[in-house]
Amino acid sequence: MTRAVLGLDLGTSEAKAGLFDFEGRPLGIVRRPCPIEIGPDGRAEQDPAAWWRALAGAVRGLDMTGVELVAICGVGQGPTLAALDAEARPVRAAITWQ
Repeated sequence: MTRAVLGLDLGTSEAKAGLFDFEGRPLGIVRRPCPIEIGPDGRAEQDPAAWWRALAGAVRGLDMTGVELVAICGVGQGPTLAALDAEARPVRAAITWQ
């Protein structure tokens, strides 16, 4: 088994998932788009549920056969405002840094 780290990057236009060995060599990288809605006033918004779908799709696209996952690192765009209710569910589209 190859010991590996899973890297997750939620960027402005796409989500990326990558597996890396302990020497930093990529074992696989998958990208999935994250749609952005630009309003007539220039405001850029994204659906937080779309972020989750993109990240989950990217992870599912990786071949983890023979891999022992030992760590996960996640990074994301900012500053972006995602308003949540008391159950931590989004109440509207997130207002992105753009």
